Amino acid sequence: MGRPRILLIGAVATLSALACQKAFSPVYLLDKPRILAIRSEPVDLVPGGTVALDALVYLPQGSPTPQYAWTWCASLGGSSTGYACSITADQLTQMIDPDGGLGVTISYALGADPTATFGYPASSDVLKSLCSRPSGDAGMPGLDASEADGSATAGDEGGDGGGAAPTPGSLFCRDSMTVNVLLTVQVGSESLQATRTLTLYLNAPAAINSNPAIDGLMVPATVVTTADGGALPDGAIGILAAIPASASEQYSVAAPGAPGDGGVGPTNDGGSGLVSSDAGLLDDADAGDGGRQGPQQGPRYEALDLAWYVEAGQLGKATTSLASTGVSESRDWQPLLQNWWIPPARSSAVQYEFILVVRDDRGGIAWLQQAASGQ
Repeated sequence: MGRPRILLIGAVATLSALACQKAFSPVYLLDKPRILAIRSEPVDLVPGGTVALDALVYLPQGSPTPQYAWTWCASLGGSSTGYACSITADQLTQMIDPDGGLGVTISYALGADPTATFGYPASSDVLKSLCSRPSGDAGMPGLDASEADGSATAGDEGGDGGGAAPTPGSLFCRDSMTVNVLLTVQVGSESLQATRTLTLYLNAPAAINSNPAIDGLMVPATVVTTADGGALPDGAIGILAAIPASASEQYSVAAPGAPGDGGVGPTNDGGSGLVSSDAGLLDDADAGDGGRQGPQQGPRYEALDLAWYVEAGQLGKATTSLASTGVSESRDWQPLLQNWWIPPARSSAVQYEFILVVRDDRGGIAWLQQAASGQ
C-alpha cells in the first residue's frame, strides 16, 4: 500500500515543480531590453575603406539610459562570461608587424557612442603578406593560407565548414578574412552583448552587397489566409510588410574552383552571425535558412529572412522567408511579406510598437520601427 502513495507524492512534487517554472516569452515579444541587430554600411569592408556601424536596441518605456561600448576582434572565441578575443590587439600587432618596421599598432576599441566607425586596420598589402606567410612564421601559430577557407574564424559558427578549424591565437585568411564587431550595452544593472561578423576583403571584389530596405508595415492589411493557406485564427488581423523587389539583389556565384569570388564574398550575418545575451542564441535563430541550400552556380537573387517583433499580443510567425532563386525562376513574395496579429484583449486603440528586421543571405540588414493599433 505504501508504494502507490510514494509514486503519487512523487507525481505531485513533479507537477508542482513544473508549475513553478517560469514560462518563456515568445521570441517575437518585446518585453525587456534587447539587442536585435547590428548593421554595417556598407555591408563589407574593402581595402582602404570604412564601415559605419549602428545597432537596433529595444528598450521598454522607462528604461535607464543605455551605455554603449564598441570593440572589434580579429578572432573570436566564447567564454563562460560572454565573448572574448582569442587574439589580443598586441598579438595581432606582432603578427602584422613583427619587427616594428611598419609602425603598425592595433587597437580594438571603437568608442562609446550609439554608432561607431570601423576602418581598415592596416594596408591591404600588409594583410595579404600576413596571410601568405608560412604556418608559424614570426613565432605566431596558424598562418597557413593553404588550409584557410577565407571566412572561418575561431569560435565563428557562421563559416562554410571549409578548411581546418583555427586554433586560439591564429588568424586564417586568403582572399578575405572575417573580423568580429562586438557591442556591449549596459542598461542599468543589465548588460547586453551582441556580435556581428564582417568580411574584410584583401582585394577589391567585383561587386559589393548593399543593405536591403523595408518601406513600411500595413496594420491591418488584407490578408485572408495564413502563410500555409489556412484561415486566420479568431480575433486575428492581417499584417503586411512592404519590401521592395530591389531588396533581393542579383549576384553571381562562381563555379567551384574558379578564380575570384564572382562578386560574392563569404556570408556574414545572414541571420546567424548575431548572438544576443538575452536569448542565448540569436533572437531570430529559428528563422531557418529561408529555403537556401547553398549557392548554386550562375546568377541568382538573394534569399531574405524577415523577423517580426511586437510589444504585445500574438504573432502568427516570428520569422518569414523568401528563398534564393535563379534569375529565370518565378518567385512568390507573399510568404515573406504577410503575417497575422492578435491584439491584446484590452483597448484595441492602444498603440504598440512593431519592429521588422530583414536580412539577406550575404550579410545585408535593415529594420523598421512602427507603432500601430488593433483597429
